[in-house]
Amino acid sequence: MKRYVSGFWTAAVAFHQIPEVSSRDVELSPRQLAEGLRTGTFDYLLDVRTPGEWESGHLPNATKMFRLGSSGVDPTTIMGCRDKNCTMAVYCRTGVRAGRAITRLVDEYGFRPSSLYNGGGIRQWKDAGFELVDSPEVVPRCDEPGYECGACSDCERDEQGVIVFETDSASGPTQAAGYFLIALSLLPYLF
Repeated sequence: MKRYVSGFWTAAVAFHQIPEVSSRDVELSPRQLAEGLRTGTFDYLLDVRTPGEWESGHLPNATKMFRLGSSGVDPTTIMGCRDKNCTMAVYCRTGVRAGRAITRLVDEYGFRPSSLYNGGGIRQWKDAGFELVDSPEVVPRCDEPGYECGACSDCERDEQGVIVFETDSASGPTQAAGYFLIALSLLPYLF
C-alpha cells in the first residue's frame, strides 16, 4: 500500500512541477481555432506555408506569409502588429512550421509570445471536418495610422496574458488536471 501512496505523491509533485506555458507553446485544436475565428478572437491569421500550398486552399480570412517558419519572408507587413500587440494565430500544414514561425517572430522580431498562437495545420483542420477556401488574403492593417488591434480586448486571459481557451477533452491542460483529480479522488480507497 505504501508503494501506491508513494506513487500518488510522486505523480502529484510531478504534476505540480509542470512549467507554465505561454501562447507560443499552445497549439490550438481545430475547434478552438474555428471558435476563435468565428468570435474574432484573433486580429490576424497567418498562413506560413508555400505559395503552392496556399493555392490549393487555405483557412478563411488568412494572411499569407510564405515560408515565415524558415528563413523565408521578412515580416515587415506585420511589424505594426507587433507594436500594437495584435493577437495572431499562425498555421501551416501540420503545425510544425507554425511553431517555427512563432519562435522566429518572438526571437528575431520582438513579438510578444502572449500575442501569438499556434493554430496547428490544415491537415488537422480538414480532419475535424472544416473546409478550406479559395479567397483573397486579408491584408494586415496594423501599419495604417489610427488602426488599433483589439479583437480580443475583452477575452479572458491568464496571469501571463495568454488567452484562455476551452480545451478539448482529448488534449491540453484540462486532460492532465483531470487525471490528477481522478487520482486524488482515489486516495481514500488506498488507506
